[in-house]
Amino acid sequence: MIRINLISALSLIFILVGCVETIVMDPGEKDLPVMVNCLMTPDCDVQTLYLQYVKGKSSLDCVPITDARVFVTATFVSNLDTLYFHYVDQNRWESEDDPLKRITGGKHYKLTVEIPGREVIHAETTSPIAYRPYPYTDLNEVQSTDYHTIYYQIRPDPHQQLERTSPVWVFAKGMHKTIEQCDEYYPYIVTDHPYADDFNINGQKFSDLSMTGDFDGHCMAISWPAFHNMRRIMPELPLHDECVRIEHLDTNRFHILAGPIEYPKVGEPHQDHLVFSFVSDEYDEYLRSVYIKNSKTKHDFTSIYSTESVYSNIEGGVGIFGSETNYRIGFLTM
Repeated sequence: MIRINLISALSLIFILVGCVETIVMDPGEKDLPVMVNCLMTPDCDVQTLYLQYVKGKSSLDCVPITDARVFVTATFVSNLDTLYFHYVDQNRWESEDDPLKRITGGKHYKLTVEIPGREVIHAETTSPIAYRPYPYTDLNEVQSTDYHTIYYQIRPDPHQQLERTSPVWVFAKGMHKTIEQCDEYYPYIVTDHPYADDFNINGQKFSDLSMTGDFDGHCMAISWPAFHNMRRIMPELPLHDECVRIEHLDTNRFHILAGPIEYPKVGEPHQDHLVFSFVSDEYDEYLRSVYIKNSKTKHDFTSIYSTESVYSNIEGGVGIFGSETNYRIGFLTM
């Protein structure tokens, strides 16, 4: 079975695209496609945008665009607000540092890119509706058994009407010693959430996972009880590769766990956490298309520079204009 590294693909889109080579464009290359990648992030003072011509099938073939007029407009009540971007370096642009113009959830935004000699480029997105999930333990369960499980639940302000959340992609990240480098993403994730998407299940079950590393008494108080009780209550649930996409969250509790889990050692900090990434509809469709495309190209991540089969909402170019809200929550421990 070939595992598809979605994280690597997305890293190429939003990180390696910054490692561009200054290429002199020939007169006949002025009609190269324009790639625009921008994820608006609520509660962040500065937004980042990547702007370049796509010359070939790798980031080194991309030509940064330095001469353009870039801005995002949003309507708040009856006032039209505008956020301008300025060129920084390579293919990176940043918005003005203006905390009064922070991105907020559920608002509609329109991106405009004006490049001399080219048609105006447009894209639109609506920032996601998001609520922080919190970890809980059932006190009755703790008192009645040596085993306990941790479940997750969103609990919005009781004085506010609960809105349907945007799609959420959940990744697990941490000090995972079975992977060559620390602070990496876990390769598998499992959940009993009823709205979990099955597009990236890999044919394995939660019962196929086990704990690895050296057992010691310290793990009895942390990872071992939670892991084994989770496997007891949902052994036949399918494993998802690298992440799980959930259509939306409601106030019902759910379990979620990543693996394989390594026994913690005495004195080691427990830094594993789940990343709940609520995304706009446009970015949601884009992520799904990137995963499916790379599942067919068997890790040929240079294919993301091709405009074929990858969703784009950029009118007059390629790429993605979307929005995400991220929450990091520890797992296995409260």
